[in-house]
Amino acid sequence: MFKGKFLKVENPDAPSSLKWQNQTYSEFSRGCRSGFVWVLTVGIVIGAFYAMVIFKNYNDSILAGFDPNLKCPSDPISPDLALEDWDKPPK
Repeated sequence: MFKGKFLKVENPDAPSSLKWQNQTYSEFSRGCRSGFVWVLTVGIVIGAFYAMVIFKNYNDSILAGFDPNLKCPSDPISPDLALEDWDKPPK
């Protein structure tokens, strides 16, 4: 019994009904493909950790230039003044 039911057992297929041309991959070939998949997986994981470190450093550099005590001006700024330094590179 399996999960409360009796399994139905049948005779296996005859060897002549199998497509033997699909069985041509050697153990070495399957091992090489498996090794390639593992190397690719490990590379992706290492690359993800490296990207996290790079983005963390980038985020820290952005936060270093941020001053939370800086007060915004209470007077409204004219659009001409706001757009005046639009084309200037940041200092």
